[in-house]
Amino acid sequence: SPFVTDFEGNRKLSIKLDCSQFKPEEITVKTVDGNLTILAKRMEEGSNGKLYQEFVRHFTLPENVDPMTLKSNINKDGVLQIEAPVPPTGDTPNEHHIPIEKVETSEPVEQKMEEEKK
Repeated sequence: SPFVTDFEGNRKLSIKLDCSQFKPEEITVKTVDGNLTILAKRMEEGSNGKLYQEFVRHFTLPENVDPMTLKSNINKDGVLQIEAPVPPTGDTPNEHHIPIEKVETSEPVEQKMEEEKK
């Protein structure tokens, strides 16, 4: 799962990729329409010719992750980490609570249901 909980108990999206074959300036991280794209490419010329290396990874961001909150860093070992906070679970945009009204009724439920069938 790309979700982790930090030491303070906050949930976050965390993606780690081995990019040790690439320099930070050879890596692009971007979002387009809720999709995260990581592109890394390099070209090296040596005595045996040219070496071209490239990789692309695509991730669909969960609806509750704001692309504007994404942050990325790369450590000395070449591990690229992309993180974003995940809002606490609770009322989500797809969830709607319907209040229950109390009404005064004198009819038993069974009797009322029988009358509605008629």
